[in-house]
Amino acid sequence: CIKMYQPKSEKKHKFHYLDHEEKDKDFVYGLEQITDSSMIIVWTGGEKDVMSLAAIGLNAITGTSETGKISNSTLKDLQEKGFEIIILFDNDQTGMKMSEKFSKEFGMKRALLPAMPNGGKDISDYLKLKLPIEDIMSCIKDAEVVAYDFAIENSKNREIHQQNDSINEQSIVKLTESEFAYDIWVFGYKRDGEPLLKGICRYGVLRRLAVMGFFKRCRENNTFLFIREEANIIEEVEIFMINNALQNYIERITDTLKFYYVDSYVEIPKEKLVEMFLRQSHTIFNRSFLWHLSNHNKPILKDKRESAFFFFKNQVIEATAAGLKYNQYNELAGACIWRSHIKVHDFEYVHENQDCHFALFIRNVTNGEDDRCKAFISVIGYLLHNHILPTSGQAVVANDEDITDPKNPMGGTGKGLFANALKQMRDVVKIDGKKFDPEDKFKFQNISDSTQIVWLDDTKQDFDFSILHSCLTDGWNIEKKYQDQFFIKREDSPKTFICSNTVIIGGGTTNIRRQVTIEFSNHYSKQIKTGVEEPIRSEHGCTFFDLDEWNKDEWNKFYSYMLDCVCYYLKNGLQHYQHKNLEQNRLRQTTSEEFCEWVLSKSFQPGTEYETGVYFKEFRNLYYGENSDFAQRGFTNWLQRFGASMKWTFKAKRSNSVAKFVFIDKEAKKEYETLF
Repeated sequence: CIKMYQPKSEKKHKFHYLDHEEKDKDFVYGLEQITDSSMIIVWTGGEKDVMSLAAIGLNAITGTSETGKISNSTLKDLQEKGFEIIILFDNDQTGMKMSEKFSKEFGMKRALLPAMPNGGKDISDYLKLKLPIEDIMSCIKDAEVVAYDFAIENSKNREIHQQNDSINEQSIVKLTESEFAYDIWVFGYKRDGEPLLKGICRYGVLRRLAVMGFFKRCRENNTFLFIREEANIIEEVEIFMINNALQNYIERITDTLKFYYVDSYVEIPKEKLVEMFLRQSHTIFNRSFLWHLSNHNKPILKDKRESAFFFFKNQVIEATAAGLKYNQYNELAGACIWRSHIKVHDFEYVHENQDCHFALFIRNVTNGEDDRCKAFISVIGYLLHNHILPTSGQAVVANDEDITDPKNPMGGTGKGLFANALKQMRDVVKIDGKKFDPEDKFKFQNISDSTQIVWLDDTKQDFDFSILHSCLTDGWNIEKKYQDQFFIKREDSPKTFICSNTVIIGGGTTNIRRQVTIEFSNHYSKQIKTGVEEPIRSEHGCTFFDLDEWNKDEWNKFYSYMLDCVCYYLKNGLQHYQHKNLEQNRLRQTTSEEFCEWVLSKSFQPGTEYETGVYFKEFRNLYYGENSDFAQRGFTNWLQRFGASMKWTFKAKRSNSVAKFVFIDKEAKKEYETLF
């Protein structure tokens, strides 16, 4: 089909078909030029618009009729091939009317052209005026399905007929000779032939929910979750939320549902619709029925080994080892993101961000020590990088630097504020460590597919870190009440952050290699004397992360600092520093205050043999009494833990029936290996 366009001719002579006496009504212009470089096709109102859209890299099609209509079979074939069709017609009265009609008829999204000066009405005019192309991309991204407006005004002067824009004959489906369906409703007939509302149409409900953006998303272990998508932004929803959305849809009918079908005029009061919905909603709002929702298969944009993504209102930031990359949402075609990952702010990068409140906070809790500060910065980057490397999978543990009294841990050093900083950047789930029950099968039920960091706050002194071994190594088994258990595989797992006022006990290489420990100085806690002091507010003059107390500049500096931390980690990896009191705190918690006091007073030296019985009796008699049941075996175990805290190897032997022990440092280890 060859169509010749003569723009300067009279209207009736502008178009000529050169190889057909009459135009081919089924021909679709642009169909043969479609490529799979983009899975979006723009359905527009004319050949000139197809060429204009192709010029800016978009697939585009149009029919040959005056309205640009395309056959159902062609549209269905394109959709079955995976293409999403967006309707974009002229912004004049005719174009708006037809695009709305087709959106309602086919359930497709409609985009609206930006306003144009000088009477511009179509995409060709838009490009001729040299207006921003990115605005066109944005309007396509923001396209929405036009919902049917079933609310018809109760005005005697308004005619209701079959061609009314709010009613579409194709939305009425004949089910049997005695039943038909309209939208989400099933109708029958009374004895006198008048239509009668009979119930809810299940197929209609599924179609309506799909138009509203509700889908099921399958996991790899044959479980699924319900989601709602809006312009490639998804969020997990519960069944009651789907129920509420459909009920609100019905409530939007002003007074009466009215339409024609065949020779019948149907008029159903809103109250009757709501009553029918309330009676039968239990049959559809359950997991068994909603399993039939359409599948949502769009890939989710995830962090990669070499980069991390952060979503702000105005742009998408990709952090890499080389710095930041700036992207627009329309450049992420084909992928979706979780709504909970989007920040509430616009973002502009600030190079000079070291004077922000949080940067000062980090310098304070590290006592301004360079290697320690770098370790904290790398830990921030590690936790914000939502990607688990095959060789990593470590939990970050935050402790206090001060020597801890196991019976009266203090806290107040800023560990919680540090965790809340992470919460401004990532989707964080907080678990109360004091109430954490390792035997509870629902202990991780608040973790979801979108969770990026698990924050175990204020864990108890006897917290068993081995509970997390399989989570860190293999992935997370999540069991929620009244739902199927599901598994988050290792590469999609959240990072783990543990706050504790005491050191996590349980040494050995298995635990140690799975932990990265940072110590918070007493910079802030030492200012607390009576318990009513607010050291953060006193020093910084504000409440951190408060939308009212932090202005736009402070938020931009904070975000910039945190993104710089990610770049630093991606370039340098996790950095380590010489811990201050970690081993001493661990020794106190695994032995006793009395033993720590005594053993440090002895000034034991590596390479020197000591008689076990002599030192045991001295310690026992001094602190417990000669008649105490404190055994030498326990004393020997404590000596071994002391050696570990000093990075020494503990060796015990018997010589002439006398028990002895010796500590060996790394340098002398080979020399002393032959002694025993």
